[in-house]
Amino acid sequence: MFTQPINRWWNVIAGSLCVAVGAGVVGVYMFGVFAKSIGAEFGWSRASVSLGLTVFALASGVGSLTLGVAIDRFGLRKVTSIYVVLFGGSIALVPLLPPRLDLFLVAFGVMGFFGSAATVMPYATAICTWFNRKRGLALGLVNAGTGIGAALMPLYASFLLSRFGWRGGYWGVAALVTLVPVVALALLVRLPAGHEQAHKPGRHAKEPSDAGHSVPLGTILRSSRPFWLIAIAIFTVSVATFGAISQLVPIATDRGHSSMAAAGMLSTVGIGSLIARLAAGYVMDRIFAPYVAAAVFVLAMIGMGLLIGANSVVAMTLAAVMVGIAAGAEGDILTFLVSRYFPMGSFGSVTGAIWVTWAWGGALGTYLLGLSFDITHSYSAAIGGFVAALAAGTIAILRIGPYAFPPHQGEAQTTLAGAGDGNALNDASA
Repeated sequence: MFTQPINRWWNVIAGSLCVAVGAGVVGVYMFGVFAKSIGAEFGWSRASVSLGLTVFALASGVGSLTLGVAIDRFGLRKVTSIYVVLFGGSIALVPLLPPRLDLFLVAFGVMGFFGSAATVMPYATAICTWFNRKRGLALGLVNAGTGIGAALMPLYASFLLSRFGWRGGYWGVAALVTLVPVVALALLVRLPAGHEQAHKPGRHAKEPSDAGHSVPLGTILRSSRPFWLIAIAIFTVSVATFGAISQLVPIATDRGHSSMAAAGMLSTVGIGSLIARLAAGYVMDRIFAPYVAAAVFVLAMIGMGLLIGANSVVAMTLAAVMVGIAAGAEGDILTFLVSRYFPMGSFGSVTGAIWVTWAWGGALGTYLLGLSFDITHSYSAAIGGFVAALAAGTIAILRIGPYAFPPHQGEAQTTLAGAGDGNALNDASA
């Protein structure tokens, strides 16, 4: 029941559903709903409660590295299921803790570590084994689930808070983020027949174009120029976009706009992000991906420049949309580039390693923007630094060179797919 072949598009549906209730949505859009109630009950400042999310982001980076290596070595569904169950269990543990901030932060660290599986990364691994010329589109559809979750999950969290308090809310969130991925992994996620056996670590390529072989992560870290160029690009765009988005509301209210207007600007970030998730992958299937990434980064630079001097609602909203496009396209860009420059046998470990720069970059950007305000009473210095960082990221991504594993005529990554699902190759000529 849990191994028979199914249509490969179910992997896309499963990934979209799972990231809609994933760690990114939970961390950014759901835990904030409960933060005020927790602070009021325990007598903690909002800054202290928010520190949990910083720890969450830092631990997520470490977790993504171990997750990627474990997926390559032990298999996708087994490893991801274990991490997801532990992620949900750690969320359910928080309401049982005594009112001690140190234990609260430890719990968020555990959440972040195992929450690395509640991201697009595991599902991108499956997508890249099934899709070749439509890979960008499939990855974009999966990433779009985050936008759907960002719209719906805060409503779920608010309902739980109003009916059951923050403790019941945490248990309700824990149940949802565990149940959806476990069911999806069991029923909908598949890899091509024989894929994991063929891509075990230590298998060497029969020829340079063999995308199935595995290269140890240590070797890649020591000798791969594309790895470091992608990592630099993802780090810079994460620093800039997370930093700007985290303080968009304070920036707007400091310039005399109402809280409602500021919230409206923030919502346009989500709109831009959703558009980018759907569009970036589709475009990368047709245009050399580093060019697409560079265009997205330049758009973000323009948005940051507007944000420095803009005062009107229209100008700030336009800036927010541009930043949101970069934030939304980032996941598509990361996973697509890894699949084109590294063999599939190393996809999990390489993606996990670069995901560290994404998670830590976001935490650093948020901190730097707050620090800029504390020191200069303005966000302009940090935002100017973000523009410079994006320029460096643009240069890095344009120097990456041609694909190591370019698209080929067959739609599936490997002919082993034909043994598992006849639908895998049906649109090879589409």
